[in-house]
Amino acid sequence: MFKKTTFFLLAIINLCWAPLSLGVRDHDAPPILANVELPLPKQIYAFGDNVIKVVFTNQSAQPINLQSVVLSATLDGHDVSNWLTKGTTPGVNDTCSNQNLAPQKTCHVYISVVPQDDGNQLTVKATLSFGMQNVAAVTSSQVITADPTIHMVNFINQCPYPVWLGVSNSDAHVDPLNGSSPDAYKISKQIPGMAPTTKSIKVNQYENGLFWAKTNCKIQNNTLVCNTGSCPTLTNAQGGVTGTCVQKKEPMSPFTRFEAFMSNVPNNDGIYNTSIINGFNLPVEVKGLGNKSAVPSVPAPFDCAASGAVIQPQGSTLGSCSWEFQPPTPAQNFYFVSQGADDNCTSCKSPNLCGMAYNQVNTDGGQAPINRRCGTFQGYWTIASFNYPIATQWGSQNLYNFYALGTPLPAGPDGDYGQGATYANMYGCIVTSNSSLNTGYAQGTPNVCGCYDWNKSQSAVPTAQAANCVKDNADWERVVFPKIVWLKQACPTAYAYQFDDKSSSFQCNPNKGGYTSYQVTFCPGGKTGAPVVMQKAKRS
Repeated sequence: MFKKTTFFLLAIINLCWAPLSLGVRDHDAPPILANVELPLPKQIYAFGDNVIKVVFTNQSAQPINLQSVVLSATLDGHDVSNWLTKGTTPGVNDTCSNQNLAPQKTCHVYISVVPQDDGNQLTVKATLSFGMQNVAAVTSSQVITADPTIHMVNFINQCPYPVWLGVSNSDAHVDPLNGSSPDAYKISKQIPGMAPTTKSIKVNQYENGLFWAKTNCKIQNNTLVCNTGSCPTLTNAQGGVTGTCVQKKEPMSPFTRFEAFMSNVPNNDGIYNTSIINGFNLPVEVKGLGNKSAVPSVPAPFDCAASGAVIQPQGSTLGSCSWEFQPPTPAQNFYFVSQGADDNCTSCKSPNLCGMAYNQVNTDGGQAPINRRCGTFQGYWTIASFNYPIATQWGSQNLYNFYALGTPLPAGPDGDYGQGATYANMYGCIVTSNSSLNTGYAQGTPNVCGCYDWNKSQSAVPTAQAANCVKDNADWERVVFPKIVWLKQACPTAYAYQFDDKSSSFQCNPNKGGYTSYQVTFCPGGKTGAPVVMQKAKRS
């Protein structure tokens, strides 16, 4: 039963005698102000991952020594603090604990809460002590349980700009919003201090389909076009514009995608994941709404867990995602910027970046020219994407040629790579004529397309893995690995290359006679993935 929604934000100050050294400006003003910048949604689901951001500001004229931030939570008056996990990445997720906060400066802490039960009011509190005083920030929400009689996908937008849902559309996975207006696909931007906007859609069946976020969309030439994630859209019976992608027309990279298999058979959903193989436009976190599967099909770390999470729960061996990227040199080959004419840049005036761009927004999912130019950050391309444009699309910088993707592969550790095999096969894990460049998790595969045990000691990116490699390829580690490890470093649980299954495949079937629901968060924790130079740039 749905109960009345309860939601509030407040900051509590508990002041003892204030020493003069704190520099309090007047008798009543607290030296530190607490603010919930990213509060809970007005209503959340049991087993969903919700990221809260609390900001503390030193309002005094003197630096203040801070103690550790202490978290607590109650559900209808009962202690549920064990549902909380504080981000611990130094200088990223908790910049407050045991630090010296300079005058007029801020620090922040990120908190993950995964409710294990429903209730009328979940209250989360972050308390910061300093000297004889403390200040606390509080956010609350109602917790409900997803309906097990149907698949439900709950989208949350914590991005500082609006997004439009992208939904792949075909016979096997028909868009659940088929024929709806663009506004039906839009999720408004996160406003600091306000509950994020959410949108839930019900799904009967959606097998091997994709969801993604489009950015900076507008209606042009009777179709919805977007700077990223754009696909040609259908018109309705009256000739009006919809937000529905034309069947079998996928968006052009770069875009971050959520891949799903929602079965029409209860308790039979397949793998879900967050993929950045063919590019990135914004962070995406996906979690199955369950504690654990009735009959698990994947190892415990991946069962009903979160892909793309900025904070993994206590005890999890999965890596947390900073969503901060450091692309290989030259970085301008991987930055994707706003569309426009080619200027063959090598550097740009801030806040613009020199990167790759389409000459114009793709309105047909097709072959717009690709230019090197100064523009605003839109996302990151990956080297696997450089194989798809045709030769005539490239402008002043042809990245297919730059990375010699058309060059034949020399013999590998297991001999010849197969007839016509090129470096494009290796970068894209495109299996060749003699079955080379297939997965490294199967027996007997020659010249595998790489296999890296992320869970090994001294791993470049420590994170859990469902199974270890059967075979590796020294050629792949030398040539390809340096070009994809930056993706994994930004998000250890995201798909970074074609056969990255064992570290990024999740599954959740918690209801023996019911259907699984999912929560998808765009820009979890307000993280956008943009380079520092672009952090203040806005996407309308």
